[in-house]
Amino acid sequence: MCLLIALQLNIYTVQEGIMKRSTLAVTLLSLLLFAWVGLAACGSNSGHAAQQNTLTPNDMQRSAMGLNELIAQLKAAGATVVAGADLNQPFMDVKGHTLILNGEQIQVYEYASVSDADKQASHISPDGTSFTTVSSGGVPTGAAQVDWIKPPHLYKAGRIIVIYIGTNESLIHLLVRVLGKQFAGI
Repeated sequence: MCLLIALQLNIYTVQEGIMKRSTLAVTLLSLLLFAWVGLAACGSNSGHAAQQNTLTPNDMQRSAMGLNELIAQLKAAGATVVAGADLNQPFMDVKGHTLILNGEQIQVYEYASVSDADKQASHISPDGTSFTTVSSGGVPTGAAQVDWIKPPHLYKAGRIIVIYIGTNESLIHLLVRVLGKQFAGI
C-alpha cells in the first residue's frame, strides 16, 4: 500500500511536471506571438507615419495653390477651363469666382492666406450643407443651411476652397486629382 501511494505520488509529480512544462510552453508561445504581432504593427505604422509626413510634389503644389495655379493645373490635366462671373455667397467670407470646367460650373473662393482658407473650411459641416458665420473676434454669429440642387463636393487646397455641385464622376475625379480628397460634401 505504501508503495502504491508513493507510486501514485510519483505519477502525480511527473504529470504535474508535464503540465507545468506544457503551460510554460503555451505561455511562451503566446508571448512570442503577441510580440511578433506587436512588432509587425509598430513597423507598419512607423513606415505609414513617415509616409504621411512626407510631402509629395502634388501636395507641395496644393499647399501654395491660388486661383491662377488652379486654372494652370486644370489645363495641364487636359481640362477646358473658361472664366465665368464673380459671385457673392452670404455664407462664404470672400467673393467667389465661377469657372466653367469641361462644361460644368465650379465655384472658387480665394483667401489671403492658407490659414484664412482653413478657418473658413472649419466652419463648414462635413456634409457641406451648413455654414457657420463667425465674427472677426472668432465668435459664432449665425449659421446658414444650404439646400443644394445636387450633391455638393467641397475641396480645399492652399488658399482656395472649391465647390462643385453635381454628379459628373469624371469631373469629380479631375478635382480630386488636382485638389485632393474633398473635405466636405456628400
